[in-house]
Amino acid sequence: MTTTAHSGPMQMVRPMADPDKQFKAGLLELIPFLRAFARSLCGNPDMADDLPLIELDPGYGRALIENLLGLFRQVATDANPVHLRTRAGAEGVEIDVSTAAPGYRSIASLPPGSALSLDCAQRVAAMHGGSSSHSIDPAGGIRVRVMLP
Repeated sequence: MTTTAHSGPMQMVRPMADPDKQFKAGLLELIPFLRAFARSLCGNPDMADDLPLIELDPGYGRALIENLLGLFRQVATDANPVHLRTRAGAEGVEIDVSTAAPGYRSIASLPPGSALSLDCAQRVAAMHGGSSSHSIDPAGGIRVRVMLP
């Protein structure tokens, strides 16, 4: 099993933003999009109703979700659907995406673009003070966990 965790500050240039347009959006602003997108992969995502507002750039948040679910769209099957869960925790908001699709041994064994999707999740989480981790187990499948404070 391969497990990788990323956290902490990252050297990345963030575009200048208009302070009047920044707001505490978080996942709550993205929930309708996330639910619709996730239903196409996993039917009924397990999404908490009590998510706190977090500071999350909506464009980056949408990119995070699109990249993660795009990755899982490539590896999930009818027999091994995607499981999506969001919940509030002591560290902030957790997004957990997994599938039991067997046979993948490392990032290199995943479909094209997968490393970029995982890197995007890590960068967006780090830019917002959070963390991202993933595990790939040939017998157990793939799991990505993103924490956003």
